Amino acid sequence: MLKKTKCLLVVAAYLFTQPLLAQDKVSPVDKPPVDSEILGPTLNTLNQPPNQVNGFFSDSDCQSCGTGAQTVADNFEIDAPGPGFRFRIDQVVIWGGYLPGNTPSGTDDFTIQLRSDSAGAPGNAPLYSAVGLQPDSRVDAGFDVMGADVYEFTFNLATPANWGNGTWWIEIHNNTAATAGVDFFWVTGTVDDTHGIPNCLVSTEVPADNSFGITTGDLAIQLNGVNVPVELMSFSID
Repeated sequence: MLKKTKCLLVVAAYLFTQPLLAQDKVSPVDKPPVDSEILGPTLNTLNQPPNQVNGFFSDSDCQSCGTGAQTVADNFEIDAPGPGFRFRIDQVVIWGGYLPGNTPSGTDDFTIQLRSDSAGAPGNAPLYSAVGLQPDSRVDAGFDVMGADVYEFTFNLATPANWGNGTWWIEIHNNTAATAGVDFFWVTGTVDDTHGIPNCLVSTEVPADNSFGITTGDLAIQLNGVNVPVELMSFSID
């Protein structure tokens, strides 16, 4: 009787010199796959530092906006090593502040969404959504924009986002309803020459479903993560 062996398809191939007998059947395994990821170093798939020039309101409770709400989205490209890899976004870093009061919101309430690209605009339905987020850290960045203090916000995603090669959109907005007299703005940044795409899009609706309009400028953002291999089907030989 053959000893049961669990195999994980990665790159290996097996050569059989004898035909398989009935008892040597190959069957799927209804068990969680063994975690055998080989991860590379932490990478920046998008690195757009703040240019300290301007900012866009991105707040679902925007008292300074004519429609009472506004959100912005920026597009970027993922270029993983090959079709057998995806890029896992573990951390999002942005820069922003609060106007007109220049008073940090007592309770931030961020939403981060990722969307596909649809003819140069964000796809209607978010493919990834994390809501009700408090930043893991909010520290003074040491400079002002439009007369307001700018902060660096870091979000370590509890559920990382895995994405294949191509163009994607990231949309982030705050909800400052808990703090009267302030609206959150996202600082503009210098476009990443490798993975960034010029210009961002603004919507005066939250949630923004097919209502984005192009604007001039890019957003200050950094996306950090690792390349992870796509795991193929595991099987056993009984």
